[in-house]
Amino acid sequence: MEVPRPCDIGRGAACRAAQGRARATRERGRSLGRGRRSRPTLRLAGGAALEWPGDKSAWARLDGDLDALQVIAQGVPKVVQRLSLFVDRRQFRPLLSVGSITDETTAPYLEALVAALERFEGMTWTQESVSLMSGQPEAGPDEPFEEMEAMRLSDA
Repeated sequence: MEVPRPCDIGRGAACRAAQGRARATRERGRSLGRGRRSRPTLRLAGGAALEWPGDKSAWARLDGDLDALQVIAQGVPKVVQRLSLFVDRRQFRPLLSVGSITDETTAPYLEALVAALERFEGMTWTQESVSLMSGQPEAGPDEPFEEMEAMRLSDA
């Protein structure tokens, strides 16, 4: 017996329909960046905070094959639109959020954090897939996202 996914239990018909569309997309063999070098080699290296107006995050920077990562980022909205889901059209930034800056964050603490992030150089990895995640807009920061689909990246 197949165990129902959390989507099947608590999120209703719209979620199940999106899962069906995701399965159909996978079965048709569509992948991100097909025909391109789309499995980038990446690492975390460096960091930043308060990068643009309204930003309240501390970030680790992605480094490596950022051109291939940009190609993948440009392909994601096309896949999401085919699934009839919301397309987040914010500009792609090769950053990974590692923390939130609050009213309690002091300037010396933030300066030390950014300095530590700037010195950091992580190990490299090859990105094998991109996951389509589902979350509820009204969910709190402790609410987990659900992976709806993992899309394997194609070989060169």
